[in-house]
Amino acid sequence: MLYATVRQRKIHVKNPVTVIQNGIGVDWLVLDMDDEWKDMTSIVCVFTNGETAKEMLHTFGQPVQVPWECLKETGLLSVSCTGYVGSEKVMTTMMPDSFWNVVQNGPVTGDTPMEPTA
Repeated sequence: MLYATVRQRKIHVKNPVTVIQNGIGVDWLVLDMDDEWKDMTSIVCVFTNGETAKEMLHTFGQPVQVPWECLKETGLLSVSCTGYVGSEKVMTTMMPDSFWNVVQNGPVTGDTPMEPTA
């Protein structure tokens, strides 16, 4: 689980600050947002790592899944948020200045196990 706060429309990454590369459907972000976001009828989170950017719909107070496409490469993972109230209100966060570090995953296969020693 990843954690971040949104205060005065600025996102602050919290511990842990590393994410393991190549996870699919297992990494979630808990966003602790100001109450001003509670009034938004929809919130879109844009996750970015290098050239890859993916949008995820976020419900205030609920975790949001980190898109696996942003975890395919090592690098710096960031998120920005834009909230909407119909078409009359749009609120967004500033450019991120804190990131999660996507680190190389360990091997997923190994040699065939040997017979146990008698």
